[in-house]
Amino acid sequence: MQWPRDPFRELERIRGEMDRMFSRVPFFGSTQSQFPLVNLYENADTITILAEVPGVKKEEIDINMQESYLILTGKRETPSYGRAEILRKEQPEGSFEKRIRIPVAIKHDQIKASYKDGVLSITLPKSEEAKPKQITIETE
Repeated sequence: MQWPRDPFRELERIRGEMDRMFSRVPFFGSTQSQFPLVNLYENADTITILAEVPGVKKEEIDINMQESYLILTGKRETPSYGRAEILRKEQPEGSFEKRIRIPVAIKHDQIKASYKDGVLSITLPKSEEAKPKQITIETE
């Protein structure tokens, strides 16, 4: 069966290529759409990062802390379906790297990570200097 040709299909492909190319240039690319998607949460004691990495085995993910950046690297491969032609491709594949700036000092030796159902959870405990402190007001 022949699928009807979509006149905008080639434009979508070119746009995707341009987005990928400019995402590598600072200030041009949007980090919101780069794989993996992440959310950061902060409370008084920790920063928690949740990264969506569906289809990636935990053995294929590396987590490193360098200076004030948490760096996620890995590789995602999509399954092939024999000689089938791809009609639409939205899921990223291949190697990835995501750098997340952490704005406070962290206890590097206490960082914990877990992985379940395609979601990577990383807990970064704040150093004592980074935690909020209550200051009392003295009377004269």
